[in-house]
Amino acid sequence: MTVVAVVLAETDVARPRLKRLFWLIPLCAIWTNVHGGVLGGIGTLCIAFAGWVVFWKLKRPSPVRSWRDVRLLALVASGCGLSVLASPYGIDMVRTWHVIMDAPELREIISEHRPLDVTAPYAWPVVALAVVYLFVLYGVKRSAIRVSWLLPLVWLALAFSRCRHVSLFAVVTVVTITAMWKHTRWALWLAAYRPDLYQPGSAETRPGWAHVWLPVAVVLLALTLQTTRTPVPLIGSGWATHDPAAWPVDLLDVLKEHEPKPGEPNHLFNGEYIDGGFVIYHVPGYKVFIDDRCELMTGPWLVKFVHKSETPDNAIDDWQKEYGRFDFALTRTGTPFDEWFAESPVWQVVKVTPTATLYKRRAP
Repeated sequence: MTVVAVVLAETDVARPRLKRLFWLIPLCAIWTNVHGGVLGGIGTLCIAFAGWVVFWKLKRPSPVRSWRDVRLLALVASGCGLSVLASPYGIDMVRTWHVIMDAPELREIISEHRPLDVTAPYAWPVVALAVVYLFVLYGVKRSAIRVSWLLPLVWLALAFSRCRHVSLFAVVTVVTITAMWKHTRWALWLAAYRPDLYQPGSAETRPGWAHVWLPVAVVLLALTLQTTRTPVPLIGSGWATHDPAAWPVDLLDVLKEHEPKPGEPNHLFNGEYIDGGFVIYHVPGYKVFIDDRCELMTGPWLVKFVHKSETPDNAIDDWQKEYGRFDFALTRTGTPFDEWFAESPVWQVVKVTPTATLYKRRAP
């Protein structure tokens, strides 16, 4: 997203050859295979391209100069849109986005899908960044405003609708503030009256080793340390770990000890959907009951599961009839699901920790 924001800002002001925008197509193809956020990147490109055409027709600042440029932008936008098919999922990638973004139930149970709560402390940095952006934007003459400088407004609105958009708002906004600062009345005032604080164009050009090769070397060093599992603070292996108060890491020993081999009963009931991915990553021999891949579980089913976790009643028996018998159970200690398994004579405790408990079906 940073690359997209920088390319749009540079194109909007400096107007290099628009053909360079074709590089965005392979970027989107890579992005498609990395994270579903590529949808936000393609949407940003389409908004910017459409805005450039409108500004051109209104005789406002725009990199578009002719209908030939319009056709070129249309080709780039089409290429970026089709790049989402360049993955093992093909058209299912689009269906996945539709399921996730069109499931209002997710706002009830998943924090990142909830609207931004400006009264909560986590939202205050977002509001502060928005105020800084609006202050800088206000300092630009209306006749000098570029389309790319207005993109943070789109992402700010999206951030208020879903928390997960905050990171994209932050990235686009930081790039935009940097791009439009020297065009503001604030920058001109500082240059005229406080040159000791700000002088446009006075920054020295950094040598290539400082802004290209040194960062590349640091990234390669970190990658090497991670690959070789070398324990070095911050950038080495083993420095970042799971919080045992939030994740069932203290059960990994028994989970691995009882991990089913191919052909053995392997159905594991997990009482928290977020623990599904944890188990899949660390002990893939189990077949988890649920995880947080919303496009597979669907919003209504996840909400139903969360509600049942508060009052299990006969839910577990019903699920076993519908989906098959559970052989293991991983529950958060002290939850209603945990109490259900603890009271059942069919299940025996393997290990109890303050965070979670592992159960195993008793032998008949």
